Amino acid sequence: MQLNRESFFNQLTSLVDSNSKILLGFSGGSDSTALLILLSKVLAKENLHAIHINHNLNDYSLKFERFSRKFCSDNKVSLTVIEESRNIITSESDEMWGRRIRYKHFQSLVNDLGFDFIATAHHANDNFETVLMNLDNGCSINGIRGIPERNKNIIRPLLRFKKKDILKYMHQGSINYIDDPSNEDISIKRNFIRKNIMTKIEALDDKYIDKLSLISMKSTLAVNKLHSIIKQYIEQRIDIKSDKIILSDFSIKFFSNYQKLILIKHIVGEGNIPWRKHRYESLKNLFHKPKTGSLLRINKNWSILRDRYSWVIYKSFKEEVLERLNGEGNYGFKEFNLSLRKIKYLNNRSNNQTEVIDFETIKNKSLLVRSWKKGDRFSPLGMKGSKKLSDYFIDKKLNNYEKKRQLVLTADDEIIWLCGDRISDKVKITNKTSEILELSYHR
Repeated sequence: MQLNRESFFNQLTSLVDSNSKILLGFSGGSDSTALLILLSKVLAKENLHAIHINHNLNDYSLKFERFSRKFCSDNKVSLTVIEESRNIITSESDEMWGRRIRYKHFQSLVNDLGFDFIATAHHANDNFETVLMNLDNGCSINGIRGIPERNKNIIRPLLRFKKKDILKYMHQGSINYIDDPSNEDISIKRNFIRKNIMTKIEALDDKYIDKLSLISMKSTLAVNKLHSIIKQYIEQRIDIKSDKIILSDFSIKFFSNYQKLILIKHIVGEGNIPWRKHRYESLKNLFHKPKTGSLLRINKNWSILRDRYSWVIYKSFKEEVLERLNGEGNYGFKEFNLSLRKIKYLNNRSNNQTEVIDFETIKNKSLLVRSWKKGDRFSPLGMKGSKKLSDYFIDKKLNNYEKKRQLVLTADDEIIWLCGDRISDKVKITNKTSEILELSYHR
């Protein structure tokens, strides 16, 4: 596609309204320079602002900054320059660090200015390179989508134009730009692909980029359709507001592993957020060889457990609970509520969330609510002697999730109640009971 004012305007307005306020990520290279000139021709002056990040990674950083300042000044485009320095060495590559820093400042400034969108100068060749890199990493259909033309408030108006079209536009307009020498470093994977693979593919058939762009767009449509179907499925069948979601094997019998991945992403609120490869792989391995009791933390808020004939997706909770109680009263903790109150008469109880005990049996004793631990024993109501909690859980066929959530109420270190489940026989109501204590537990 030939790059000119008209074709660019058509592409831009297919993404956003022509009155939109746009922040441009400007490096001074050929791509961002072409984008700056084109945006300046189709947008009102007050609707365009450029941002340049000086990463201070090499001797050319200052040269790029000076060029950006002069070019924007000459073309009457407002510019913000931000300097950064990489002071802490991590496993993160310079390329990844630079990208993360750029987008952090982009998002911050677009909010400060009250602008609508961030524009970057990615083009069709960049998209081709990204797809090749994704394929090399063993991607799914999601990776074939490549770079999206629009992702939330980020737009890429040049994505359907090839690099050669951009260079031709720059040459015809006698527009200056500055080359980045780091693009010649083939130790960087993307540069290697560009120099050693892309050039050969283009030499073989100039239309390969167009063909891949078409495949990329079709993949985008297919993935978007899949996400739409999954979201509709969730709306109709799943209460995502619940702390625990059970997906029976029957309910997702015809889901592929990839569809299960998308389903879980949406359940945990990350449907449109890209995942790193290891997160996909962890879930894929769990689906491939489902073993009862297998537990995987999806993110900081959600975990998934393989039960006998289902998948249990639940909100993560505090692993260890240890809270001391000071007699009667209502206790509101972060993840649960507990109340202790004396009552005169026995009430009808519909579930084990509320229990009653003989107050005299725990009077003047130290009360503590905590997570159960290995070796705990208690005397279940109606049973003589004591029993290991671990054996009790096995008899009840509790899964790992249910076991982890189980709290106990102790009096002088003796378990008197499995919260929400069963009281100890030692604190039961008898015909000698003179004072009744009601226990209530809610998560």
